[in-house]
Amino acid sequence: FSLLNINKHHFEPTQAGIQKYELVFDSEHNKLHSHTGLSPYNGEATVKTNLNNDIDFSYHQVVASQDSWHKLGANGYFCNKSIIHGIYTIEVNLGGVYYDGYTISFSKDDSFDHSQTLSHSEVYDFDGYYPNYFKITNNNSKNLDILSVKITFACFDGQSAAVTIESEDETLGIVSGSGVYTTGQKVIAKATPIEGYYCKGFYIGSDLFEDGTYYYEGDTYCFRFYMGIEDIHLVAKFAPQSVMVYVISESEEKGTVSESRYWDYGSVAEVTAYPIENYALEGWYDLYNGNEPVSNDNPYSFVVPLESVYLVARFKVATYNVTLISANPDCGSVSGGGEKTFDENVTIRASVKSGARFVGWFDENDELVSTEPIMSFKMPRKDLTYTAKYEWIKYTVEANPSDPAKGTVTGSGTYIYGETYTLTATPFEHYSFYAWYNSNGLVSREPTITLTMYTSSMVYEALFIDNHHIYVFNENEDRGTVSFESECAYGHETTVTANAEIGYAVNFWYDSNHEIITDDASYTFEMPDHNVTLYVSFTTGYTATFLSSDETYGIIVGSGQYKAGKMVTAKMERVFDGAYLSEWVDDENNVISTDNPYTFEMPNHDVKLTATYKKVVSIDNATLNNSYNITISGKEGYKIGTGKASGYITMNVPSTVKRLMFRAVAWNGDGGTISLSATNGVSLSEGTISVVADPKVSGDSPYISITDEDKILFDILLDNNTIGSAITISTS
Repeated sequence: FSLLNINKHHFEPTQAGIQKYELVFDSEHNKLHSHTGLSPYNGEATVKTNLNNDIDFSYHQVVASQDSWHKLGANGYFCNKSIIHGIYTIEVNLGGVYYDGYTISFSKDDSFDHSQTLSHSEVYDFDGYYPNYFKITNNNSKNLDILSVKITFACFDGQSAAVTIESEDETLGIVSGSGVYTTGQKVIAKATPIEGYYCKGFYIGSDLFEDGTYYYEGDTYCFRFYMGIEDIHLVAKFAPQSVMVYVISESEEKGTVSESRYWDYGSVAEVTAYPIENYALEGWYDLYNGNEPVSNDNPYSFVVPLESVYLVARFKVATYNVTLISANPDCGSVSGGGEKTFDENVTIRASVKSGARFVGWFDENDELVSTEPIMSFKMPRKDLTYTAKYEWIKYTVEANPSDPAKGTVTGSGTYIYGETYTLTATPFEHYSFYAWYNSNGLVSREPTITLTMYTSSMVYEALFIDNHHIYVFNENEDRGTVSFESECAYGHETTVTANAEIGYAVNFWYDSNHEIITDDASYTFEMPDHNVTLYVSFTTGYTATFLSSDETYGIIVGSGQYKAGKMVTAKMERVFDGAYLSEWVDDENNVISTDNPYTFEMPNHDVKLTATYKKVVSIDNATLNNSYNITISGKEGYKIGTGKASGYITMNVPSTVKRLMFRAVAWNGDGGTISLSATNGVSLSEGTISVVADPKVSGDSPYISITDEDKILFDILLDNNTIGSAITISTS
């Protein structure tokens, strides 16, 4: 058949202007079988239609009838064997009594997988399915009298076209349904939006495509139409859902609100509260979420959610803020600000610190409002900001010499409270600085002093005094020289030093009365209020040389030239904190002493001693695998009452370690001792253990004092010899 007047995009049977074709099967035109009698017949037949084309049928249990097309006996049926393209309605006219239990089946092929029950004569619309085959079945025990069957159809010639379906924005939704379809075939375009969006429809260009039927499958928008003879390109457009924002005033006597309205999902909605005079917005509350507070903003903006929003505006008596600022917090503080109500009595205060002065209260425009530190006023209907300004009081410092002919001073000037200033006194030649004085008396005996400015001006005087002369006479100028200051002020310390030549030493210093003062090479004394005369005598001397075996551990002091019989001291001063003096040895490596310092009487020959060291490493710095635990009467690190305390420290000791030095530290008190023992068959006696006393612990014995609630600290020190593999320390 020719396809006449078909829309190029789709086929819609009900559309005006479409040519419809009709096949009529009745008793006058095309019976399947002509016979008489009541016996049913089965078979196949070809009939000529009113359109003059042949249609093949298959039938079963057909009974002869003069007044109808055919009667179908129980379980009888007939169906077309030739394709009738594009069936879109079948009109079945029944005669006699209508019975339930008759069905019509239909399909694109001859499988008849779709069915519909017929209860009376009716026109069956296939709702756009357009099958090619139909089958009428009597599944009742009584005969079905079929007067006629009319079929409307469009015959398609197998032409096909493409449908392309796209999403305008794939982030908003996805689509399906693209493909190649036969002309007249049903097409279902689907668009599934993301949460919060809906599909507006399918568009061809800017025009909405409306030649079809839409419906929903859940959230998916479906559009059904029938394929035409040309390709079609559809675009699904999405839009946000509309969400209602309800805005409510808790009390319209206190204020109103902006109107409730729809907003697009994801957009920014804005609601506004309009309080009446003397009221202010307290806040927005969520009516359907337990009246939880949402915001204090007015207007309040928020991103629109998926669900409807119910906002209630609550109002309160209006308050206004008094903001107080201290321009210089170091000078003073402010108080009295905060929230106030209209017409409330307000008092604000500015407190002034030492050395500062209050200047005044200034408003937002930096205009002076008051010079009084305490200011009172009535609260207006607006916020206020006041700034308290201060300034530092400047004080003078005046420094003067007691006698300008004897010296000069510096440091006079202007200073503020808390600022430091420096006074310096410089004497002229033959004069010395003695002391600084002010109106309160002696300030300092140092010529340069730094002071802090307080809240009053100050006057200082530097006292300069005359120097006295020092006269030194050397009895033996060929044996040595002397060095000294030729003059010194009363009350100041001064030193005279005798430097002996090789082979000589200082014999003694003596005064004008031949009284021996000292046999040391240097003599330091405080200058009396008169001139001083001293004499020095040299005699035969011997050299004492003290050396360090390793100056990275310690340096040695005390070397010099001494007369026989002079008490001489050699001392090691540590450079490395972990080093201790081991021994003093002579040139033949004989041990002379282990004392530090070591004092001896100078013999009548030269002496040379070398200091050797032992290196002590704390447990934290040694390469040890140790565990540490001290428990004293159940409380870690403490001794309670008279209870017994015990604990242990175990460690793996390197093979290079031999001696253990144990240092116990405790607070003052009594009742405790320290004892040590060794494991793995290694014996330790008290003679092999050194206890280094803390300054809080008197003496160098292994006994320490502890008292209730006093904490005991332990420090294990090792030297570079060997001792066994482990040790245990206990306390009692």
